[in-house]
Amino acid sequence: MWMSRNNAKVRGVVGLSLLMTITSCKFSKESANNGEFVAFDSDYKQIIERAASLASRDALSQNVHRLEIVKLGTSPIKVPFKVAIGETGRLAVLDPQCGGVYLFEHDGRLISQLGERGRGPGKYLTPAALASTPEGFVVVDFTDHRVNIFDEDGHFRRSFIYTAQAFSSTGILHDKMAGVFYLFGNRWRHDPSRSITTADLLNIYDNDGTFVHSQFPFPPQWLPFHLMSADAPITTSDEADIGYFALPFEPILHRIDRKDNTVSDLSLGLPGFKAPTKPLPEDLRQLRNFRSWELEYTPIRAVAVCRGKLWIEYETHHGLRYSLAVLQPDTGKALSIIETNYLMVGSQSNGLTVFVNNPGAAESESKEITYGYLNE
Repeated sequence: MWMSRNNAKVRGVVGLSLLMTITSCKFSKESANNGEFVAFDSDYKQIIERAASLASRDALSQNVHRLEIVKLGTSPIKVPFKVAIGETGRLAVLDPQCGGVYLFEHDGRLISQLGERGRGPGKYLTPAALASTPEGFVVVDFTDHRVNIFDEDGHFRRSFIYTAQAFSSTGILHDKMAGVFYLFGNRWRHDPSRSITTADLLNIYDNDGTFVHSQFPFPPQWLPFHLMSADAPITTSDEADIGYFALPFEPILHRIDRKDNTVSDLSLGLPGFKAPTKPLPEDLRQLRNFRSWELEYTPIRAVAVCRGKLWIEYETHHGLRYSLAVLQPDTGKALSIIETNYLMVGSQSNGLTVFVNNPGAAESESKEITYGYLNE
């Protein structure tokens, strides 16, 4: 059952303390400046290789219909990390390895690059997240604190900066009915001595980029685990364009009420889910060995809300990489579990979903994406 959360809204500017890492993009502090990709650790590579050897057990095709493999056209893309599906079916693909965002036709033909590296309107230093809008696509820059809006053909239209709110965004959603952008990132709170006490994760802006307010404090039960650098949210929207998000380390789905931007919570019945049991060590907080630490729990990697179901994908390593749970939307009860190597990297509310097969396994496969429709 969905439970309402009482969120204190924060207005004005707090002290500057930027989020130092983009967990889901696997960048270190240094690599965020030059686009260098932090390689997987050896034990994590072994997990990937084992999953590849068990590919015949993959059950995705039994539960997702009209699967189609598409080879992305010539581009610097190496790993399709996040994908936004436009209203005409075009794909905006973000790759942290090449540090760029590229626009493709639905059949994989390259159209153009969305924006370019640099500072200023239409440019980005560290593209961290993207989303589709009625206008086209939106890309958020983690380092330069800018949101760039492009049309469906990839032409730059406008941008706004969020520097004044003193955070770095790792996720974005657009609610076209409410006319707002939801930016996710740690907007720090301080005590009188200027020590960080917590952070608000949900930051709301009007369509023109005017700051509205921040809310949703970092869950206090996780403060002793030092996970503020590991809280990049997993986001999605449903048929009514209502926004949802989850944090990787807890089995809870959060829903944003567009009437007043309050947040409701739903506990998820994820079979086999394991939360972190010990704090993130200080020497791992720059992500050099972060993936090894993540093997100690089962982080949520993707969320979809469509066709009257919740689809939650988490990294379990039960031979194959992921467990894709199908749940009831009102109770969070699991209806079925799909064991798969395919990771959801983008979806539409009509069920159209883009997958990447065992990301990191082989470069020859990493330029491929797989389309499919989530079953009703």
